[in-house]
Amino acid sequence: MFHKGSCSARRLLLFLAALTMLLLPLSAYAEEPPDADYEETKVIPGYEENAYGYQYTGVATIVTIPAEITEMNRHMFYNNNAVRAIVVPATVAYVSDQAIADCRNLRYVCFLSGSTRVKNRFIQSVPSLTNISAPKDSAVYNMCVTDHIPVTTSRKTCFSRKKVYLLPKDTQMMPLFNAVENVTYSSSNKKIASVTKNGKVQGKKQGTAVITAVCGDVEYQYKVTVYSKTESQRVKQIRKSEKLSSDKLDTVARIKAVHDWMIRNVRYDYDSHQKGKIPGVAHTSQGSLIRKLCVCDGYAYGFQVVMKSLHIPCRIVEGSAGGETHTWNMVRIGNKWYHVDVTWDDPLIGESNHNTIPDYRYFLKSTKYMQQHSHKFNEKKYPKCTSTKYDKKGLTSYTNAFGQKVSIW
Repeated sequence: MFHKGSCSARRLLLFLAALTMLLLPLSAYAEEPPDADYEETKVIPGYEENAYGYQYTGVATIVTIPAEITEMNRHMFYNNNAVRAIVVPATVAYVSDQAIADCRNLRYVCFLSGSTRVKNRFIQSVPSLTNISAPKDSAVYNMCVTDHIPVTTSRKTCFSRKKVYLLPKDTQMMPLFNAVENVTYSSSNKKIASVTKNGKVQGKKQGTAVITAVCGDVEYQYKVTVYSKTESQRVKQIRKSEKLSSDKLDTVARIKAVHDWMIRNVRYDYDSHQKGKIPGVAHTSQGSLIRKLCVCDGYAYGFQVVMKSLHIPCRIVEGSAGGETHTWNMVRIGNKWYHVDVTWDDPLIGESNHNTIPDYRYFLKSTKYMQQHSHKFNEKKYPKCTSTKYDKKGLTSYTNAFGQKVSIW
């Protein structure tokens, strides 16, 4: 039997069903989860988002990376001339290459954790940089040592050394580390050792003096000992400065320290070589160790003098390299002999002999390697250098924070 009321109820049910079908897509859309690849950028005062991530745009002198930032991306600190110090907390797990670049007044960077990973060349073009502070043997610390960037484990304002050893006319940069404020320097005896406004100390004559730096209202000091200008005293000075008597150094480390000292301190007498009028002293150990200006055999004889003081067997090798008469060394480590060419590891850059960054392309190499790199000599007269243990080391190089070419050993 047909009832009018039943028809109306059926129509109502059909209408509700249709309405539900129409609204269902809207409900589904409203409840759809956000795109997994989308992440809302956090607003951090003093930082703006760029193509790489966050960039610091503030004007603070000392900047501590906020806890919200766990990675220092590329160009985080780029072309900011206000910042003088950056503190990197343990919350920062990774620092990208060029994270700190072209900050002209940046003086130091302090890493609070030894677990922070850093990319090669994380800091570039920072001409005012005094030092970096990082835990001993951390990735940052070891990278700084490799890159020839001054580094200390201290977070306090300090000098890198408490004692400095020089000969008359020697100079050494000794800026105050971890200092943000302007620093003034003075010497207790200018006749013994003087110091410039930038912290470069120079030996004048035999004796001792105290160098004082004033930063704010606090004084910091270190002692300078100037030895007499003799070859034996030079050997003593090198051994003291490089801590060559330390039990922590093995034979390779001692040889490397002397190799590096000579490159930092001795210059090739390029002008005399070009004129064809090389003074006799340039061919001697006096030329390298006292005059600090010599040619290849001067390097070799000076290197041998220091090796003998350390009881490391060392030979002078006479031959040719690059088509010219040349002299270098051989050293013995254990029962193996290796070539060391200090002269060629102290490269002329732009025809200038003021390079102070060591190369290692001719450090502890085999005879086969040396022959492949234009070194020729009478093999019968010298020990056999057959070990290739270090032949592949020191061949990779790049530019460090100061624009210097660094060879990785």
